[in-house]
Amino acid sequence: MNIIDKNIDNGNPFDWGRTSSDYAKFRDVYPQQFYQKILDRNLCTAELRKK
Repeated sequence: MNIIDKNIDNGNPFDWGRTSSDYAKFRDVYPQQFYQKILDRNLCTAELRKK
């Protein structure tokens, strides 16, 4: 899915799905506590992926 936003890359379309893995790999700036809060709320767990 192409996303177009005039404020990003001069409005050129981009596919976030193709770049999200690189973003996660190279932009891992969030502390462990952030991820723990997500898990504590039972969000983004493997069990949810199966549904």
